[in-house]
Amino acid sequence: MEICKNKKTGKTFVYLDDEYNGQMLMVTPDGAVKALEADLFTEPVEIDDDEEETVVGQGLVNDTQYAVYHRYHQN
Repeated sequence: MEICKNKKTGKTFVYLDDEYNGQMLMVTPDGAVKALEADLFTEPVEIDDDEEETVVGQGLVNDTQYAVYHRYHQN
């Protein structure tokens, strides 16, 4: 899992994939999958598989984002 912070709000988004034209595919804090402008976010930070639950437990990523991330990567 890779996460980014919105530079303006400080909220954590889950990085899914690169998009075109300077956008990245992200899971928003409300669980929506959206293509968003890459320059609005910090660089993606890799979270090891064994640390994913800790990130959720600490509230950096919410349960909805975590579930959407896993559904996306099962396909």
